[in-house]
Amino acid sequence: MTGSMEGAREAAKVIGWDFRLIDGGGTPSGITAALQKAIDQKPDGIILGAFDAQGEAPLLAQASSKGITVVGWHSGDNPGPLTDPAVFYNVGTDTTKVAQLAAQFAIARSNGHTGTVIFTDDSIPIAHSKAQIMQDTIESCKECSVLSYVSIPLGAAVERTPQKVNHLLSRFGSRWTDSVAINDLYYDGAVSSLRKARKPPAGPPFNTSGGDGSVPAFKRIRAGEYQTATIPEPLHEQGWQLIDELNRAFAGSPPSYYIAPLHVVTKKNIGSGNVYEPPNGYRDHYRAVWQR
Repeated sequence: MTGSMEGAREAAKVIGWDFRLIDGGGTPSGITAALQKAIDQKPDGIILGAFDAQGEAPLLAQASSKGITVVGWHSGDNPGPLTDPAVFYNVGTDTTKVAQLAAQFAIARSNGHTGTVIFTDDSIPIAHSKAQIMQDTIESCKECSVLSYVSIPLGAAVERTPQKVNHLLSRFGSRWTDSVAINDLYYDGAVSSLRKARKPPAGPPFNTSGGDGSVPAFKRIRAGEYQTATIPEPLHEQGWQLIDELNRAFAGSPPSYYIAPLHVVTKKNIGSGNVYEPPNGYRDHYRAVWQR
């Protein structure tokens, strides 16, 4: 279960709701089956977890016709309400700003001379858009270059990235100074090849993730081993927000339009935990709103 769904389960317990998790297994057919199963249970609300709402438009139309409120987590290009198909609110960070910030971090780290490899999954529309923004941002820097644009399915990132890293090392050598990825998973796979090639654990290449903020990524950054930075999602906070957006919809109120501010985690500011918890007291805030 992802951190956002852990947060939603925690928040649902606080507000006094029944919460059921249906796992789609990360495959298109599994997601469709899981969503149909959710609709068949006739719930008051459904949370979409990290899949494109547009790809399930017919089922979401069915949910709407049955009076089921739908909210999403990274179910569209950016946060906000979705109209076609209808999603009351799509929770997430601003993917455009995340992509720009990740690329800008590589530019700044290299003093404007980065040779960057971009890792993404072009089969996912949001991931493709983020990677294009990363590429455009780096190419806007006069002395910077995108050495390679690598698309590997997220589901196969750990298995397929090592071989690709070997090829990139052979092709670019010391010209490869930075990596920017749309998810930490690519570095889960890259570590073994970088280590075998006896690349310095602290870089180069200096590896940055524009999104996610996984436990392995936090451990790598803290240890200074094969990852320099990540721009994490405040996953548990987003889970609480998902429940709050549903509560707003049930009450006939507008969505919150809240978008969590971005935060770059590096070895200098990582702290002791392995997940990003924003210091804004969100649990107490939502408890007060819900009077719980």
